[in-house]
Amino acid sequence: MKRKSNVLIILILLLAMLPFRMCYLCLHPESLPEISNSTQNIILSELRGEIYDCNMEKLVNREAENIIIARPEKESAEILKDYLDKEQYNRLLGCINSSVPFICEEEVEEDRFLSETIYKRYGDDGFCCHVLGYINSVDNLGVSGIEKGFNTLLTEEDRVMYYTYNTTAHNKMLAGGKNEIVSENYYSQKGVSLTIDYDIQRIVENAMWLYDINKGAVVVLDSDSGEIRAMASRPCFNQNNVQASLDDENSPFLNRAVSAYSVGSVFKLVVAAAAVKEGKDDFTSFCDGSLTISEKTFACSDHAAHGAVNLEKAMAYSCNTYFIRLALETGAENIIRTARNMGFGKAFELSEGIYCMSGNLPQKEEITTDGDIANLSFGQGGLLATPLQIASAYACVAGTGTYVQPKLVKNIISSDGEKEEFLQTEYRYRAFSAEETSKLKKLLENNFNEGTCVDAKPQNCVSGGKTSTAQTGWLDEDGNEILHSWFAGYVETGNKSYTIVVFKENGQSGGKDCGPVFKEIAERIANNH
Repeated sequence: MKRKSNVLIILILLLAMLPFRMCYLCLHPESLPEISNSTQNIILSELRGEIYDCNMEKLVNREAENIIIARPEKESAEILKDYLDKEQYNRLLGCINSSVPFICEEEVEEDRFLSETIYKRYGDDGFCCHVLGYINSVDNLGVSGIEKGFNTLLTEEDRVMYYTYNTTAHNKMLAGGKNEIVSENYYSQKGVSLTIDYDIQRIVENAMWLYDINKGAVVVLDSDSGEIRAMASRPCFNQNNVQASLDDENSPFLNRAVSAYSVGSVFKLVVAAAAVKEGKDDFTSFCDGSLTISEKTFACSDHAAHGAVNLEKAMAYSCNTYFIRLALETGAENIIRTARNMGFGKAFELSEGIYCMSGNLPQKEEITTDGDIANLSFGQGGLLATPLQIASAYACVAGTGTYVQPKLVKNIISSDGEKEEFLQTEYRYRAFSAEETSKLKKLLENNFNEGTCVDAKPQNCVSGGKTSTAQTGWLDEDGNEILHSWFAGYVETGNKSYTIVVFKENGQSGGKDCGPVFKEIAERIANNH
């Protein structure tokens, strides 16, 4: 009986001490034993869906970074001391003191560390930025370009890589617990493929940098299919630091490839095409350097007198007086109809969020005097067009005589890489007969044998082209008129034809500013084929 009483007393004392023990543990959690209490996850990387080129080359998520994850142990500090800068090393020591894992971007070959490759959405060079667009860093949603137009598709999957580990009851890393990197759909292939060719886009952007196209645009089209192989605008912007470009007076967010500008003499191909259609391509004239129409005098470039001129010579030397007379002979209505058939004056959508402006093609009712026809004959007056429109117009001649509305989007890509054709209305029709196309191509090809295009002739391929220096009517701060430079043409290599348009704002001349860029791009495309 006495023994039972002693046991009962001990139990009562233990129960009485329990509240005091609980209070002590609450005040001193470090005295708790290290048992697994929970799992902690740290997100290492999150990705949106892929954007590919026409060959399934990635246009985003290309920038690889290696990360390592170190346990909070003294041995980690000893190994990493020679790899980390002072700030990183102090952070490592802080992690060790707090008993939490240390994560940094480093390449360290040590078995004791977990390592993984993660990807940044963009590089810092603004590659293809006006086509791709960018995302909002706050909510990861597309703001412009393909990122905006296909935002729903590109966010349908949660693509995440994270690090998971066990913690003690007081949230410290548990020695010997779970310690692994987990990916959920991180390597999914889901996304959209474009008609852009990564290699050609690189060629274009490098050429623009090399020849100082700091405000302008370049477009490269597949002449037969109308697919856009490259489209670049300058200045560009850094998609990783959009804020830095917001106040730039040069408007880096403007996609100049789809914006409208004064055209100038690249429009002479349209006048020639209308003349060919009307059987006027045997027209001849005499140029003494200028011509007065409707009490206004129109001069040839540098007031050069070209003498007796036919269509071939007039195209090569960009003779304004010849084309004024040819336009009067052909008629404004025929020229406007031909221009419309070649894509002038038409706005269209490349993707939700990317539109090509309509520009301005004067209506026949607006052409009321011979002076109006004279201005139209060499691409002046109210005529405006985008580099992409000029490219599609020249592709009519460079290809098979068929107008094809340019295309930017190719396929929708599933998670496992299967392609599904992106359904879109194909807008194409015959603009010229085979005979008409052949005549116009010969005119453009002859321009590389004589006249304003000679210095831009590519040495390794068949090509044709036309220069342009367009008056804008605007004056700079010194009172000088701002001119826009153009070079439009095509290159044939293998069994492919590419139409190339180079445009520079505030330039000197099409031959000087844009000709070298055309030549560089044409030769490099030919070398790649």
